[in-house]
Amino acid sequence: MEQRFYLDEEYTKLGQAGFNVSRAEFVSAGYFPTKSWIGGDGQQFKPGLFLHAYLIHDIPKTCCYLFGDFEQLFEESSYQPRMLYSDLGLAFAPFKAMRMLEFRVGSEFNTDWHASGSVRNMSLPYVSVRLNF
Repeated sequence: MEQRFYLDEEYTKLGQAGFNVSRAEFVSAGYFPTKSWIGGDGQQFKPGLFLHAYLIHDIPKTCCYLFGDFEQLFEESSYQPRMLYSDLGLAFAPFKAMRMLEFRVGSEFNTDWHASGSVRNMSLPYVSVRLNF
């Protein structure tokens, strides 16, 4: 279950030409009533509360923007922070006639705050091409 709060006007264009889900900024809070997740140490845990934010920042006079996607999961039993999933990078939409086509350079970061008693970080740099529809 999740409740999102959109921070800009992009989501009001949903269902219309020109809506771009990559530019719809939001913050949200939610709860996983059922599920089991695998932590950074390979051990299962039961998530509960989660917080999620997707934010962008346009770079003036360019067709680029910075983006950040953050999701913090908490363990159900103790409400201690457990997993932080982050995706940070630069998006480039060079074609005015095709704003839905993006090229991205970024890195995904996964942090497990309680992986067998220690903090465990993993990073995955990437280059991607996205067609948003």
